[in-house]
Amino acid sequence: MALSTNLVAVYKLDNVNDSLNGFNLTNTNSVAFSAGLIGNAADFGTTNSTKYLSVANNLGVTSSTACSFEVWVKIGTSGNNEFIWHGDSVDKRSYDIIANATQVYFRTNIRGTGFQNIVSNTTLSTSNWYQFVFTFNGTQSEGFINGTSVGTIASSGVGSLATSDIFYIGKEDGAATYATGLVDEVRVWSRAITSTEVTELYNGGAGLQYPFTVAGSDPLFMGMAF
Repeated sequence: MALSTNLVAVYKLDNVNDSLNGFNLTNTNSVAFSAGLIGNAADFGTTNSTKYLSVANNLGVTSSTACSFEVWVKIGTSGNNEFIWHGDSVDKRSYDIIANATQVYFRTNIRGTGFQNIVSNTTLSTSNWYQFVFTFNGTQSEGFINGTSVGTIASSGVGSLATSDIFYIGKEDGAATYATGLVDEVRVWSRAITSTEVTELYNGGAGLQYPFTVAGSDPLFMGMAF
């Protein structure tokens, strides 16, 4: 299967644009863009209590659809950093990725039921880039750090409280948790990408830039010379 299969949004974060389907982001309180993993990245600074990027859309991902989220980060502070938050009002379900200096959380919130957490005790340095991937296949969620699985959890059901159709980069919905540092190469799929694909996207720590034109990563480009 090609990495581009069921890919629904691509944020290179050279700017606010979605490179795929036009789900462009709104920049609230002047998130800057500076040198990142590949090209530029969203720069939230070493402290942040106001700045975030968002789009008021569920990006075609609901609790009835499998999904995956990839984000590359370089944390700016040891406190909690909210890097990705996604929720939809129809199915009252949300997903997010949170990290601090010693732990990474891959979290599903079934509204009215509570959180289903995958927690990895991982030491993060402010000097290094890290790849986080969160997948949901319809019954189970899985978290990955730097191409390697760090755990799974049964994750099904629909909650009873409403939430908004919205996707955030750098902020948790309804809470005062924001991102610091740099965020780059955010991608969303309406399927659970495989562990092999996660490793391919990690690409030895260099990342893999959309449109994934590295030979072998997409059948469209296999065998082509660049």
